[in-house]
Amino acid sequence: MAKKLAWTGFIMFMAGIGIFLINFMTPFHFLVPLLTIGGICIMAIATILSIRRET
Repeated sequence: MAKKLAWTGFIMFMAGIGIFLINFMTPFHFLVPLLTIGGICIMAIATILSIRRET
């Protein structure tokens, strides 16, 4: 489960950066903070879950 969450967070983060960098997608710029911060948070949760699983 942690691996799936990590990939989901990474894809969300990259989608947020992609929307930020592509100029013709300006109507969707409100999604940039949601996707980037959300992706980072999901990756952090996945890391915590994987650490707990190892111990």
